[in-house]
Amino acid sequence: MRNPIQPEPMRGPVLSRWDLLPLLGAVGLLLLCQRLWARLPDSLPTHFGSDGRPNAWTPKAAAPWLMLGIPLAVWVLLLVIGTWATPPDPERVAVQRRIMAPMRALTVLGLFALLSSIVLIPVLGLWVFWPTLGAFLGLLFVGLGLLVRLGYLHAPEDERRLWRWGMFYVNPEDPRLWVPKRFGIGWTLNFARPWAWIVMGLLTLLPLFLWVFIWLSER
Repeated sequence: MRNPIQPEPMRGPVLSRWDLLPLLGAVGLLLLCQRLWARLPDSLPTHFGSDGRPNAWTPKAAAPWLMLGIPLAVWVLLLVIGTWATPPDPERVAVQRRIMAPMRALTVLGLFALLSSIVLIPVLGLWVFWPTLGAFLGLLFVGLGLLVRLGYLHAPEDERRLWRWGMFYVNPEDPRLWVPKRFGIGWTLNFARPWAWIVMGLLTLLPLFLWVFIWLSER
């Protein structure tokens, strides 16, 4: 039997008021599709090259499922990550849910904005791709900024010393290169170790090399 004097563990709701933003984004995208449906061609652009021009198309009937399915899958993934803690700790999960809610909502809202270009480009032209991409990147960066800020504010004093901006682990006294993340699933680097910067550099350069390879292959 649990001690009645012991306080209840803080759990917090699984969903947040922030999740209304992706819901509004989904409704807005459906209304946009309904309004433009009769003016759309049978095939819609769903993939773009490095020059912003479409290089893959999807049948018109399948496009709404794609535009709703991708954001929904990302939303579910981020929701699962936000409710997972190793080892299990109800209080840690409650804090984690609050920290990740803005980032989850803004990222998915940005995806809805980006995917709206699928139905806007055939009507308005290719230029629509860049504003929608900018909206996605802007919302993504704001969400990551809020994640970092809230992670710092919710960190105990002893952890703030070791986790810079609530995100980067820097502990010269810890010999480990890889350490468990404060929140979510997986591991992160101990940036007090020189090898951490080498690994980070390689992880950063790999997407750049892939982008250059794709760009050259399209020439």
